[in-house]
Amino acid sequence: MAGRKLERLALGFLLAGFIVHAQAFGDLAAFTNLLDEHRIPYDRSQANAAMLDSLLEFVDPYAVLLGTNCVDAAARPSSVLAIEEWPDAIMYVKLNGFYDMGTTSVTARLRKWITNDVAGVIIDLRGAGGDNLAAADALVGDIVETDATLYDIRNGLDDVVETHRSTQGPKVRDMPPLMLLTDKETHGASETFAAVCATRDGLMLVGSPTRGDAGLREYFTLSESKALYIATRWIVPSGGERYDGTGVQPHIEVEPEPYTPAFADASAGIKTEAISERDVDGDSLQSGVHNPVQKPSSESLEEGKGHAVLDTSDRQIMDPVRARARDILLGLEALRKK
Repeated sequence: MAGRKLERLALGFLLAGFIVHAQAFGDLAAFTNLLDEHRIPYDRSQANAAMLDSLLEFVDPYAVLLGTNCVDAAARPSSVLAIEEWPDAIMYVKLNGFYDMGTTSVTARLRKWITNDVAGVIIDLRGAGGDNLAAADALVGDIVETDATLYDIRNGLDDVVETHRSTQGPKVRDMPPLMLLTDKETHGASETFAAVCATRDGLMLVGSPTRGDAGLREYFTLSESKALYIATRWIVPSGGERYDGTGVQPHIEVEPEPYTPAFADASAGIKTEAISERDVDGDSLQSGVHNPVQKPSSESLEEGKGHAVLDTSDRQIMDPVRARARDILLGLEALRKK
């Protein structure tokens, strides 16, 4: 850990505009001096670029070097891609990530559907990211635990600079079992959400380990044309294990290969709701929530009353992670009814 602290401090000095003496780079400084002394030609601009790339890879593999005109140009995607009501009273939520407070629509529908004896909820975080920690904290308070310490934010010296607690609530009453689906592309605020939830009761992580990137990044201007997006602080879950470099480990790891569970019924339908700017009671949600459900052309769709009926053979049975999560929920429901 001490080595990483020194690396981060050295990079911090560079970003702040300080000059780091060449001797600090040891063999690299000796090598460049040798090139100059013996008049060995090389492209200095390419060499500088290569050294910067290597340094960034060593200090922060997920750092990004980009043009200053790109810093504010990226569009902010919606947080929620789809909310579906599956057969056997299972609710499925596909998150794009925590980019805005659009996840409030998830809580709104939970409060409606749970009154209808929902057997379980699946939140799909595979490929999800985002940088809105406030939205992640709020969803934890809504569905897992209210008013609880979630995680610390630490600097390069491992000092706590900020502590986050769940910020909303009250928790959804009679919350059924919850499954979180993860993979190696679960990152950012979505990875933090998974790490915080992993130690809570009443839920299970299914899939594969997350990316393992606990860094919180900031933009720094390096020149008139270049900017750097790099981690300056790191998240450490409260009472849980660090996931930086290792990822959040699922409770049940599922190999990415298809299998056919015993419950499979290709004739069953899924009700899919488009995400609108109105919640279930007609009250306005925060802006930026709307994102109609995409309907891939490969799926068989039959228009119903306000929803689409989808063939489950593609959407559930051929997805081993979703299928395993559904198997578990159906098994828990069967035990509960005995």
